[in-house]
Amino acid sequence: MTLRTLIVDPSADFRTIVRLLLLREWPGAQVTEWDPAVKGKPQLDKLAGPVDLVLLGWESGGTGLSGWTEAAVAACSTPLVLLAEAPPAESGAQCPPGSVTLGKRDLSQATLAAAVSRSIAGDGHTLPSGPLPTAHHTEAKHTAAPVISGIHIVRRLATGGMSTIYLAERGPQREVCALKLLDPALTDDEQFLRRFLDEYALLAKLKNRYVPEIYDQGITDQHVYIAMEYFPNGDLKARLADGMSPENALAMLQEVAQALVIVHSAGIVHRDLKPDNIMFRADNSLALIDFGIARESSAQTTVNRRGQVLGTPYYISPEQCLDQPVDGRADVYGLGVIFYEALTGERPFKASTVGGLLHQQVHSPPPALPDRLGRFQSLVHLLLAKQPEERLTAAELVAVLKIDFAGA
Repeated sequence: MTLRTLIVDPSADFRTIVRLLLLREWPGAQVTEWDPAVKGKPQLDKLAGPVDLVLLGWESGGTGLSGWTEAAVAACSTPLVLLAEAPPAESGAQCPPGSVTLGKRDLSQATLAAAVSRSIAGDGHTLPSGPLPTAHHTEAKHTAAPVISGIHIVRRLATGGMSTIYLAERGPQREVCALKLLDPALTDDEQFLRRFLDEYALLAKLKNRYVPEIYDQGITDQHVYIAMEYFPNGDLKARLADGMSPENALAMLQEVAQALVIVHSAGIVHRDLKPDNIMFRADNSLALIDFGIARESSAQTTVNRRGQVLGTPYYISPEQCLDQPVDGRADVYGLGVIFYEALTGERPFKASTVGGLLHQQVHSPPPALPDRLGRFQSLVHLLLAKQPEERLTAAELVAVLKIDFAGA
């Protein structure tokens, strides 16, 4: 069955985040947003037919449910999850019988999935017709190694939103490779399948030392996969966790900027540049991976047809947050966040909710660097400028580094 969900909350940012998390768990779900400030209050006691689940914003304080009465919420005949600004114990509010409450500051993919499952299966609610919807837990689905002719799976390396990557050996010579496998649950989804296939085409078009070498692409009755270069020295995320000197941070910035120059000169915008997607070979040369949401420069949207925001909130550019036209300077913004993190050990923008984080990306200037790093302050501002036209391009960044930071 298709899970039909209604999200009721006055914050458009928060509704977007909830929708994104829901669709990661249940890719086929039908998600409708309702802004009570614009549409007024939906009649919760009359939603049992068209809606299987209601997610309702709950304000903290004595007024309780965003202007809703306890009686109105208790009358809801549909499974209900209350998304509270603060836990009921802190706000002094009482949970309506049969509802499940989740604090907004505790919101994550796992906690939302648990709350939804508990609500649908909870006492006092009538289950929707048909089998109970199953959460889309990618890792669980890939516990058993896939079987693909000519490829031997060694172990799982990572699991993402739409794919799993395995360390594998291929061919009679048992050549080591990374095998990127599209989640089988998404192979019938035209958009996800096209995005996965496009990644192969983009990498084949780039074909340089700053992207993985591609060995093969295949489609079987059960699997869609890309076999590509394996990076034994891990990713930048692990190196940032260990700490990085300013000199090494600057060297990293220079190298990634050069990679972006080549990517952008091919007319491609990565759109999800983050430490996880910067990998190192055995000789410590780096490459950019995960071009799953990369697009030609002419493709501007950052929201897919399901309304999912594409990109990682900590590193996403302001124009991506606002679904505005995107060019290579969006990647430079992500690199600026990475550079700030490499220098300080912390990301420049932090918030308790994803909506709050996106708001900071759009509106908040980067924090000042410590005095010992003051020589990088103007560079950080050029990388993290909110308006793309005030931000450096990758080519300009390479030039600035050669002129102003040569030998630094």
